[in-house]
Amino acid sequence: MDIEIFTFCWNEIDILPWVVDYWKRFATHVTVFDNGSTDGSVEYLEKFRFVTVKHFNTDGLNDIVHQKIKNECWKGSKADFVVVCDMDEILCAKDIRRQLEEMLFSGATICKPTCYVLFSDEYPKYDGKLLHEVRPMGVIDNTSKTILFDPKKITAINYTPGAHRCRPEGEVRWYDGKIYMFHINHNLSFDYKIRKYRELDARRSEDNIRKKHGIHYAFSKDVLREAWENDRSKAVDFCQILNR
Repeated sequence: MDIEIFTFCWNEIDILPWVVDYWKRFATHVTVFDNGSTDGSVEYLEKFRFVTVKHFNTDGLNDIVHQKIKNECWKGSKADFVVVCDMDEILCAKDIRRQLEEMLFSGATICKPTCYVLFSDEYPKYDGKLLHEVRPMGVIDNTSKTILFDPKKITAINYTPGAHRCRPEGEVRWYDGKIYMFHINHNLSFDYKIRKYRELDARRSEDNIRKKHGIHYAFSKDVLREAWENDRSKAVDFCQILNR
């Protein structure tokens, strides 16, 4: 079974060791679209034979450019399934390859995984374990994305900016099995979130600012703290979810 991932990168060296470990569990090949990383991300990714890095340049963070790439990059893939996602969106399951095989044999062609947003009080240290084993607490997120589909049966995905919504065309048969999207979402600690949000806010293109794409990156520290505490109160053990 061939699974191909298409994803995006800008200065993600902090999370790449974990992300690559998840990829190794199921991905045949990964194409990373890098938008000018300067933190060693490209050098790290190029160490892996199953990863190809492609470069693109934009005037800062531009969701319209991302939207266009996501809607086209997977076309022509011969894989059984493709995953089109952001770097911090991790496909997972109790046994991910077995779950994907079940999806394939069921005849389903597309899946919107159940999303859990990671929550961590303290920034974890990479020690070779999967991230959800080190920091298992997560909050269910009803704004999940349709990131998994059959590129031979789906003829168009039609993502909107941000890819939270899509309008798939072709042989659309939904899968509702136990596949999850573990979303790191800059929540490796509150201080880390503030730092990443401020970096991303500074990169928002004029087009993004005008259309209010990524506006949450500009939220005040107090607003983000309130949301953080709200998530903290609802967090559950993601490992228990996987093992049900």
